[in-house]
Amino acid sequence: MKRGFTVVEMAVVIVVIAILASIIIIGYDTAQDDSRDTARRAAAQQIVQAVETLRTRTDSVLQFGGYQTSGPAPVGAMCAHNSVSNAFASNNANWVFYSGGTSSDYSCTLGSMLMGTKVLPLNFDTKLPENEDYTESPARKKDAAMVIYRCDTTNRRWVLYYYLKSPTTEEADAMTSLRNSCTQGPSLTALRDTLKMRAATEIKI
Repeated sequence: MKRGFTVVEMAVVIVVIAILASIIIIGYDTAQDDSRDTARRAAAQQIVQAVETLRTRTDSVLQFGGYQTSGPAPVGAMCAHNSVSNAFASNNANWVFYSGGTSSDYSCTLGSMLMGTKVLPLNFDTKLPENEDYTESPARKKDAAMVIYRCDTTNRRWVLYYYLKSPTTEEADAMTSLRNSCTQGPSLTALRDTLKMRAATEIKI
């Protein structure tokens, strides 16, 4: 007659299954994080290339962060969002993308300009992975995926900071070095602790 499993044996089997399940889940989560970080890195490079393309087309120094801090935002050919409200009424022009709608402040961001001029796809911002660690405003997690700041007073050096879940040591060091080379922009503490930025790339125009 076949002997069935004892209670101890069953407990061992259950524990082993639970451990294996945990390993699989952790592996899946890690793979998902890596995939999103890959998408973020690619998005940052696409933006750099798009800026270079637009720079070549317009043959002028771009005024990143919107055209003005008050008054109607330029619409149509330049901005993806046809807003008649203030471009950046509160003067915080550093968001690359803003999901506040077509009649809100921040509507004419760098991202809006790049999409409006078709050097980036119109749905580019909707496919960008969100900043999972941004806690200042949960509704802005996707907007907080990246920010851009002027590096000096020439309007020709800018830094695109972006969120990564698991940056490499080289990426973290490069961000620190790049920020330290700039005479303008927020502190590293603000970038890391408030905005949760983890990587950066320089844009020269």
